[in-house]
Amino acid sequence: MASAQGWRAVLASVVIDCIRDERGELVGFAKITRDIPNSMNARRRLEEAREQLFQAQKMEAIGQLTGGVAHDFNNLLTIILGGADMAEPLVRDNEKLKRLIGNMRHAQNAAPI
Repeated sequence: MASAQGWRAVLASVVIDCIRDERGELVGFAKITRDIPNSMNARRRLEEAREQLFQAQKMEAIGQLTGGVAHDFNNLLTIILGGADMAEPLVRDNEKLKRLIGNMRHAQNAAPI
């Protein structure tokens, strides 16, 4: 808050240390003043950055997991379709089995990974 003299109230941390000469006599003081709102803002920004990193790491883990699941599913689908390829010449006049193999082929085209 600014006053008529130009002063304003500031939330700060102040540390004052004595400065002594070789004989231990007081020769002055050293003062360190830290602006607390700046420190609080920096701490808040750091916490936000940590949270963003944590979210990014979670998303990466989910991506790796779903990629692994898709890979495993694709492997299973390849085995099933390989079986359909092997069974197709054996079904000859069996319309029910031909339709089943046709449905397997349709599933392959409907859900590509």
